[in-house]
Amino acid sequence: MPLPFARRSCLSAIAGVFLLGAAPAMAEPNYPARPVKIIVPSPAGGITDINARFVAEALTQKWGQQVLVENRPGAGSDIGLRAAAASPADGYTLFSTTNSQTAIDPVLYPEKAQQNDAFVPVIQIAENRIAIVAGPSFAGKSFADVIAAAKADPGKLTYASAGIASVPHLAAEWLASEAGIKLRHIPFKGGSGAVAAAASGEVLLASVAASSILPFVKSGHVRPLAVTSPTPSVVAEGWPNSAELGYPQVNIAVWSGLFARAGTPPSIIAKIETDVKEILANPEFRQRLLTAGSEVSDAAGEVFVKKIADETNAIRKVVTDAKITTK
Repeated sequence: MPLPFARRSCLSAIAGVFLLGAAPAMAEPNYPARPVKIIVPSPAGGITDINARFVAEALTQKWGQQVLVENRPGAGSDIGLRAAAASPADGYTLFSTTNSQTAIDPVLYPEKAQQNDAFVPVIQIAENRIAIVAGPSFAGKSFADVIAAAKADPGKLTYASAGIASVPHLAAEWLASEAGIKLRHIPFKGGSGAVAAAASGEVLLASVAASSILPFVKSGHVRPLAVTSPTPSVVAEGWPNSAELGYPQVNIAVWSGLFARAGTPPSIIAKIETDVKEILANPEFRQRLLTAGSEVSDAAGEVFVKKIADETNAIRKVVTDAKITTK
C-alpha cells in the first residue's frame, strides 16, 4: 500500500525521482561496511529526532559503524523527503518519519499517494499516546460527563489541540464520533498552547500528547479523562484508555518509524529490522525512550504496513465525518 510523504508544494519536483524508479541494489554480505545515515525531515530536538538519535546511537554500537542522523527540515518536511527519495537503494540512507506524513497526508492530499512507492516501511520505533484532559472550567470528572454535557448542548463543548488535522485533533474527533457527540474544536499552534488554554480555563478540554501534560496533571491544573489507545500506557498509567471506555476501535497516537528506499535488498531490510527490534527490546533503551516521553512500539514488516493502511482508512473516515479540511 502506498505511503504518501510529499506535500503539494513539491509534487512536480519529487515526481521525477519516482518516475526514475529505484534499481534493486546488490546485497552486501557484510552490511554495513561503511557509515549509515538516517534522514529526519524535522528540526533537531523534536521527538522524532530524539527517537532517531537514540536508535542511531544504539546501532552504532551494535554494528561498529557510525550511524548518523541528518536533519533536513523545511517545506513541510518535503526537503527531507526529497533527499531520502533520491538516495540509493542500498540501506546506507534510511528515513525516519511519522504518521502525520504516512497516514494523515494521503487523506488530506490524495494526489500524494503514489509518492510512497519510494519507501519500504521497516519498523516502528516509538509512540506518544494522546490524552483528552479537562481544565478547571469543566466540572465533569469523567469522559461520561463529557458525553452527557455534549449531548445536552451539542457543539458547544470546546477543546483545544495542536492544530487542524494534527494527530490530537483527529484523536479527539474519532473518540467523539464513536461516542456519538459533537465537540467544538479550537486549534492552537502546538500542543503547549492547547494545554495552557485548558489549564487556564480558556477552553474546557484539550487533546494533547500525554507526555506533555504530566506536569499539569500532577499539579492538578488538568484532569485526564481518556487516552485514545486501547491498551494501557506506561506514560499515562492509570488513565482510562479507549477500550476501558467502551471504544476499543479508537487507536491513534503520534508515532515514528524507520523506512528504507524501495529496491533495498531484502536481506539488508531484514537485518535492519532484526537489529532495531533487538534494540527496542532492551530494558535500558526502553527506559531511555520513556524518559523522553515515548513508549516503544515495534510493529515491523507487513505488520507495520498493515498498521499504516488501517490507520489511514480510519483517519479517512474521521476526516470525512468531521468535514476536516486544511483549505
